[in-house]
Amino acid sequence: MKKKTVLWLIVLAGSALVGGLFDLAGLASLVMLAIALWLSLVALGLYLVWWLVFAAGFRRWRPKTGLFTGPLKVVAIAASGMVGSGLAAPPATLPKDTPIDRQFSAMLTSDQSDRWSGRFVTMPWRDRWRLEQTRELLASDPSLKPHTAYAAAMILQHGTRPADFQKAHELAKAAHRGGVAEAEWLAKAAFDRWQLSLGKPQKYGTQSNVTIGIGGVKKEKQ
Repeated sequence: MKKKTVLWLIVLAGSALVGGLFDLAGLASLVMLAIALWLSLVALGLYLVWWLVFAAGFRRWRPKTGLFTGPLKVVAIAASGMVGSGLAAPPATLPKDTPIDRQFSAMLTSDQSDRWSGRFVTMPWRDRWRLEQTRELLASDPSLKPHTAYAAAMILQHGTRPADFQKAHELAKAAHRGGVAEAEWLAKAAFDRWQLSLGKPQKYGTQSNVTIGIGGVKKEKQ
């Protein structure tokens, strides 16, 4: 096996390892991938321009190989980091026979880990699993301890329905009354998401109207 191949395997394995060990490394890999994909499109455009010039008979200039291989290498490194991050992801949910407080604690941990690592973009089904389990648990046992209510509110504010955001607001308010200080901001954020989901203006200004994904930066409709 050639030295360059071995070196690349080491680099890719190292990227996967770092992505698995540190949540922020996974998020950095996602940002790197987005940038590399855009650079690849630029390189492709330059190649097409060169091809047209070459076809016209002007053969003196040729694009450097690095113009194309550079972005592809970054894509490979970023993808390895994201794979490592995905493999190291904590369970999105616990078995349903687990005590309810432990279930919500584990879901809160995985929810926040997914935010810091970018897995909420690359593995969106994990949010769906947490939402479905949260809805089921609340339907069967609506009485929650303050910290458990806070965890449920955090998961629901990443929901998809106005009812999710409304319930998140109510749970966060209950958690704050129970002594969970950080639930005050969450109650405001959930209320703003609830209002935006109904086509109304937000009250507390907690919601940004810009999101970042693999496709780049886009502005949300509010």
